[in-house]
Amino acid sequence: MEADDFAETLNAYEGPLIGYANTILGDIERAKDAVQDTFLKLWNQQTRPLSVKPWLYTTCRNRCIDILRKENRTVSIDHTELETHESPSPRPDQSAAENDQHKEILSLFPNLSKNQQEVIRLRFEADLSYREISEITGLKEGNVGFLLHTGLKKLRELVDPPKSSPSLPHPKTFPT
Repeated sequence: MEADDFAETLNAYEGPLIGYANTILGDIERAKDAVQDTFLKLWNQQTRPLSVKPWLYTTCRNRCIDILRKENRTVSIDHTELETHESPSPRPDQSAAENDQHKEILSLFPNLSKNQQEVIRLRFEADLSYREISEITGLKEGNVGFLLHTGLKKLRELVDPPKSSPSLPHPKTFPT
């Protein structure tokens, strides 16, 4: 891989990969180490992978799993960090209301399964296709779609629970 091409790839994906690795490892420093290992592996590749983005996410995910296995730890997620995690690419058009809604949704993530959380993050934070998510996670594309659908449905219900039908007002009674 040429140095310019590598630098461009590094600039484009380093931040999002660190965020992704941090959700798996629960520690920003270990996440940075996993991403560094991922880019070292990319640099040492004889040929550039056909699809760099899925390759990076797959390699990073595998490295994170290796780190967890080596440390024999379970995945821990600091909920306060999830609530304060900002996207590496700022969106100036994002309004305060959308930001509040985003925080509310992130605070509801513990209500989802780990697979639903990962699939939703890969789809919306990393902007990956179902096929790319399937390649990264080892899940079938249909399962990715199902997890995404059920996870989003559950989040919608938690954000805006179904309202019971309003009760009819009681007629006023007058003394006779």
